[in-house]
Amino acid sequence: MPRLSGHQMSMGSLQDTSSGDAITYPFSAKPSLGETIEIAPGVLWIRMKLPFTLNHINLWAIDDGDGWAVVDTGVQDADTAHAWRQIFAQGFRQRPVTRVFVTH
Repeated sequence: MPRLSGHQMSMGSLQDTSSGDAITYPFSAKPSLGETIEIAPGVLWIRMKLPFTLNHINLWAIDDGDGWAVVDTGVQDADTAHAWRQIFAQGFRQRPVTRVFVTH
């Protein structure tokens, strides 16, 4: 969840209103492959590798009562499948996925 300080949206474009401000992140650590980090009560941050120039995607798991609502899943490849197996074994605390939201 990066924050872009010193920038503003105008007519669909991002304008730099700073003098060299960089993107800042609210967390110093990021989740490793197959790991979750709780960033707020009931919200887990997950990162998955991507085989492209953009080398990862952020996914989210949201407490949904008896299980987890998952926002995005990553791509279908061996690394992603392995990471999901680890998350189901450890990160989801023995609770199932109740729904999946695909954003893109």
